[in-house]
Amino acid sequence: MRQFESGAFDPDTVILMRRAVDQTWDCLPHFQQALTSKEAIAEAICHLAADGERDLVRLCTYALTIVPVLLKPAPNPIPSHLRELR
Repeated sequence: MRQFESGAFDPDTVILMRRAVDQTWDCLPHFQQALTSKEAIAEAICHLAADGERDLVRLCTYALTIVPVLLKPAPNPIPSHLRELR
């Protein structure tokens, strides 16, 4: 995970962020879990927490709003030589 400007979080904030990551992950349908990562969600939550946010609902809501941005592109099931025929 990337290093953040503040450098460290107090233990209570770390617990809060962990809960936010876990709750956000649990809210995602399995297909979205397969297309993103807990690390990406954690990084988003860390950014918001670094700005001072300590509300669990806001942290989770923020993470859920950016999940579509974090989704890995799905592989194209059509081989490249067949795509040209379309």
